[in-house]
This record gives sequence, structure tokens and C-alpha cells, in this order.
Amino acid sequence: MAYAQYPSVLPLALQNGRSYKTTSTVKRSTMATGRALQRKRYPDVPTYAKFEWLMNSAESQAFQGWCRDAIHDCVDWFDCPAKTPLGLNIHTIRMTDSYDGPTLRGPDLWMFSAEIEFMKRPLIKIGDGLFPEDIVYSKLFDITMNRNWPEND
Repeated sequence: MAYAQYPSVLPLALQNGRSYKTTSTVKRSTMATGRALQRKRYPDVPTYAKFEWLMNSAESQAFQGWCRDAIHDCVDWFDCPAKTPLGLNIHTIRMTDSYDGPTLRGPDLWMFSAEIEFMKRPLIKIGDGLFPEDIVYSKLFDITMNRNWPEND
């Protein structure tokens, strides 16, 4: 399914201080003995984050119009670049409610904020977590291979 694209002419959401919150996948039942039984409730749950945008007046007008027209007053999913531990990638997200703002932050700077829901948790592929060394040392491996790879004669 094709989703609306976050406009490339608008600034990305601010990165500083952003935290992500994932809905719990655990169901815990306390037994009569005091011990607890834990199990996985759902295979995939949403992740949420608060996004903030700082825009000039023209960008603010475009942002508000785009939210109204392209994502139907913040109801629809859209594809947007977002930085996570995986890097800066395109994620399918939506606002959980209307954005807050505009709030005047300077002579011509306006702040908007919204809680964002990710369609898919921003995680590595299933199974890759079984090999944490490969993930932690992946940049070192890439550098080593590119420096030391034999030339094709």
C-alpha cells in the first residue's frame, strides 16, 4: 500500500532528547506460591515517540496544509525519515492525535509536536539478535574487509 510521503521541503523532526516507548509484549500472572508465570502476549506491538518540528512561517503553513490535506487531519499513516538506533531511515508512522502548536519560538520560528506511532518496531531483523557480536563489530568488519580484500587480478 502506498502511503503519503513526508514532504522533502520540510525540516525533519528534531532528534535531540527523543525517546522511544514500546508497548509491553509480556503477560505476567502471579501464582499462589508468589512466583510468576510470564509469556509473550503479542508478536508485534507499536512503538511510540514524541516528535518535535521547528519551522519558519512558510514551512509551518506548508506543514499544516499537508497534515490537513495529505494525511487527512493527522489520521493516516505516512512515510517519514526518522532516526533510530538503526540509523536515519524511512519509517511508516502516524500521529496518535492532532499535533500541538504552532508555538512561537523566535521571530520567525514555530514549534510543532506530536506523539508518533510506528507501524513496525524499529528493530534489527528477527534472528539477528542471536549474534550480538556481529552487530557490535559490523563496522569494524566492514572496514577490515574493504581494506584487506584482495584485488581481482
